[in-house]
Amino acid sequence: MPSSYFSAFEGFEENPNASLLTNFRKLALKQGWQYKTRKYDMELVGAMSAGFADLFGVNLGGRLEGFQRMCRAVGTREEDIPISITKCEKILSASNVNIFDLEHAVRNKTVARTFGNQKALAKYTVKNKKVYPKAVAKHSIFLRCMLKPLFLILSLASRKKKKVEEPEKEKSPAVLEERVCQRSGGGGCPVKFD
Repeated sequence: MPSSYFSAFEGFEENPNASLLTNFRKLALKQGWQYKTRKYDMELVGAMSAGFADLFGVNLGGRLEGFQRMCRAVGTREEDIPISITKCEKILSASNVNIFDLEHAVRNKTVARTFGNQKALAKYTVKNKKVYPKAVAKHSIFLRCMLKPLFLILSLASRKKKKVEEPEKEKSPAVLEERVCQRSGGGGCPVKFD
C-alpha cells in the first residue's frame, strides 16, 4: 500500500517493497534535507503520520481493528488476538518493537523484529537512527502504548557499565587519613593510618 505522503512529491517514486523510513530517507536525500535538522524532523513526522493514517484511518475499519493489526505485527497468534482495545494495548506495551519496524510489518502484513528486552531495543533504535519523535507518538492513539524510555535505558546501562569497569581503587593510608580529618573538621587530626 503506497503512502499518501510521497504522492505530494512530483517525480519521486516510492518503492512499495521498502519501508516508509527507507523511502523517506531516499526522498530526503533527493530534497537535500539534512539528518537532525528541523526540516528533516518535521518532514519525517509528516511522513510517519500520513503512513499511520493510511494504515489505521477511518476508511480501514475502527480503532479495534487497527490495534488488532498491530498485535498481529508484533507476533500475536491469531487465536490470541484480543477483542478489546485495552487488552491489545497491554500486548503492545509489553512488546519490544521499534515503531518504524512496526509500521513496515503492518503495511506488509508480516511480523516485526522483536527484542528480548528494552535495552536491546534501545541500542538497535539508536544505532539504526529509528527514533520516533516522542511528542508525536504521545498524541497517537495507536502509538502511545508503544513508547519506551529508550534514552533513559541507555543512560542507566552506561552508568552500570562504568561502575563495573572502574572498580574503586585501594586507598593509601595517607588518603584515608586525609578523608577522616576533613570529616572531623580538620585541625590536628588524631587519626593516623599506617
